[in-house]
Amino acid sequence: MDHSVREDPEIVLLAIRNNGMAFEYADTRLQENREFAFKAVKESGLALQFSSPPLHADREIVLEAVKSAGRVLYYADTALRADREIVLEAVKNAGLALYYSDPSLRADRQIILEAVKSYGWGLYYASPNLKAERKIVLAAVRNDGRAFYYADPSLRADREIVLEALKTCSSVVQHAHSKFMADREFAMQAVTFNGNILKYLDPKLRSDREIVLKAVKNNGLALRYADDTIQSDGKVVLEAIKEFGSAINYANKKLKSDQTFIIEAIKLNHDVREYIT
Repeated sequence: MDHSVREDPEIVLLAIRNNGMAFEYADTRLQENREFAFKAVKESGLALQFSSPPLHADREIVLEAVKSAGRVLYYADTALRADREIVLEAVKNAGLALYYSDPSLRADRQIILEAVKSYGWGLYYASPNLKAERKIVLAAVRNDGRAFYYADPSLRADREIVLEALKTCSSVVQHAHSKFMADREFAMQAVTFNGNILKYLDPKLRSDREIVLKAVKNNGLALRYADDTIQSDGKVVLEAIKEFGSAINYANKKLKSDQTFIIEAIKLNHDVREYIT
């Protein structure tokens, strides 16, 4: 690259506007120039990492940078990672920036709430009292159901939180309060997020036709967890094999020996032929 291009402020700013990483190739004098560095991060916060290290301790530059690229908090001077205003702006843009913040700010309610909205996993870094705050935990699991694992145990009996978490992480059901496993209303909603949740429900609910039907509509293979009486229900089994021909393996033996039923099943999903003898 022609060096004259790398030292031309106007060209370099245009390049940064297109891609903040372009600042890496700018002339050193521009990377060290405070006025230019501020203009650069104003175009793209990503430019911060390629500015001269002493400028990483410049509060005004860092604050401007994290507004558009929160993760560059990583490059900020240690003292600035403990600056509440800077960290708050950083997590508003990218919740993951919480990871780079000073631990003293992880008990700050507003910072944690903003962070978990886009980075649910960030609940892990919250102080114990904030992990027990319903509003924060609900925001976290809405972004990432796995955040449920870091919530205070007292919230495992909160229906809304559990259901929100299940939308993106079905294994949460194993850590929810046991009362939900026999709760029909809860089950009706939960199996629509992941049919295999049927596995963890009370036997009475696994023999509930309406619940099983919702489960197999979500995941045909959930039929394996249904009560035998439901595995004998032709309409439920046909619903299950729409997506997975292999679900026929979990149908009642008597049903699988019914030639009329098998013909109907094959018409619905040709893959069924692979699983019948």
